[in-house]
Amino acid sequence: MGVRDIDEEELDAITQLGIQQIGVDEYRNTSSKSFKDFLQKKFQDVDAIYISYDVDALDPLHSSDGTGTPALGGFTLEEIKEILFCCIACKPIAAFELAEVNPCLDTKGNKTAEDALEVLELRYRDWE
Repeated sequence: MGVRDIDEEELDAITQLGIQQIGVDEYRNTSSKSFKDFLQKKFQDVDAIYISYDVDALDPLHSSDGTGTPALGGFTLEEIKEILFCCIACKPIAAFELAEVNPCLDTKGNKTAEDALEVLELRYRDWE
């Protein structure tokens, strides 16, 4: 989700492997209920899901550039939370990976790491 800065080789691999992508604008044009329904259908045959959250999915204008590959046009922190809550509502989480936090590159103190910690502290009951 949220792929924006992609090179030709990555796009070829995504196409060849049939990996479905959901862009930021596409997500924003979908209601929460529709997105939950999509996830339920997508994951109907699995027992649990693995989430890999790369902080460069955040738009640096809404967070910071404390990641190796910041790219404009990404998600807000609230959108990331909503996406994760939809995932949690869909299936049990088998594992959660957080990647690409680099405080040495952060121009807003430690904002990216603080946002990442906020995501790690999420609980489903906080959303309802």
